[in-house]
Amino acid sequence: MTIEGAATEIPLPGADNGSSGLALGPDGNLRFTLSDSRVGRLTLAGEITYFPTVRPYTYPQGIAVGPDGNVWFTAGNLIGRISL
Repeated sequence: MTIEGAATEIPLPGADNGSSGLALGPDGNLRFTLSDSRVGRLTLAGEITYFPTVRPYTYPQGIAVGPDGNVWFTAGNLIGRISL
């Protein structure tokens, strides 16, 4: 979204069930959670990469990125980490 309020929508290929959490990493890339047990990364160049969680059907939601780039997320009664 620009300062003037213009927004750009970016489709998430292969993400049929929707996204939930969103966090900005120290590298300027966005991390997000998908309801199909994956975490995604969107780079400034528009490249999307998906990372599966360890357990299927966990439906990750909350997400945060540490200063070291590790991605932390919640999924039900679990806390997960993905090291990137």
